[in-house]
Amino acid sequence: MCGTSAQGNLPPSESSSGCACCSAQEQATPGTVPRTGDAPVASEFLVAGMTCGHCVSSVSTELGKLDGVDEVTVALVPGGASKVSVHGTRPIPDETAGAAIRNAGYELVATT
Repeated sequence: MCGTSAQGNLPPSESSSGCACCSAQEQATPGTVPRTGDAPVASEFLVAGMTCGHCVSSVSTELGKLDGVDEVTVALVPGGASKVSVHGTRPIPDETAGAAIRNAGYELVATT
C-alpha cells in the first residue's frame, strides 16, 4: 500500500511502498481533472484496487476522456472501495464508466 488513508490528491510515499502501479513514479499527478465550470450532473462510483495517488490519476484520466465529463474527484480508500465522483453535462452510464475504470486497471464494484 502507498498509504493508510487519504482523500483526493496524494503524493507517492517517500519509502518503498510495494505499490506496483507507482513504484517507478517520482511524483503522482492530481486526482482531480477539471475542464470547465460547475457541472450540472454528477455520477458516483465505488472502485476497488486503488491504493495511491497514481491509481487516482489513472482512473481520473480515463474517466476524464469520456464525452461530457468536466471533472473527476476521488475519495481514496486504500485497500477498500474508493468513491469516484464524475461531474459533467450528462450522466455517465455504468457500462461506460466500468469500461473506463477497467481500462485504467481497476474494478467498478458499485454505483452510488
